[in-house]
Amino acid sequence: MAGTSPLTLTRTLTSPKARDRRFHHGYVCPRCKSAQVQRWGRERAGPQRYRGFGCHRTFNDLT
Repeated sequence: MAGTSPLTLTRTLTSPKARDRRFHHGYVCPRCKSAQVQRWGRERAGPQRYRGFGCHRTFNDLT
């Protein structure tokens, strides 16, 4: 994707379709595999952040 701005790339990869494919069984922390996650703000570019209850680490739709 040469010539594509990071903001455009981030919005494309975090589209609702990409999110639905990644988390079709619900949100799960990629580090601790906990199904208990909470919304944890947003990044400047826009993707939603989540936090796993087991490890207290944050992740987004691309992590």
